[in-house]
Amino acid sequence: LDTGKFFMRVSFISEEGLSGSAISADFAAVAAPFAMDYDFHNSESRMKVLLMVSRFGHCLNDLLYRWKIEALPIDIVGVVSNHF
Repeated sequence: LDTGKFFMRVSFISEEGLSGSAISADFAAVAAPFAMDYDFHNSESRMKVLLMVSRFGHCLNDLLYRWKIEALPIDIVGVVSNHF
């Protein structure tokens, strides 16, 4: 609320097979009147992720399991916690 910004993540497939840079160039005209910050990423490229864990281990176990069976396409670069 303090920033007055709205965040949204959308996943879609270009029916014309356009690249992210082509979509970004076309989207600039839509974004300009609203002073939007935006970025397009290829969903097939794996994001580097730092897992931040709190007290309960079952959430970490679930994330690691999904990563191991490749249901979660990320590269885990580290795990940090504020508890043993």
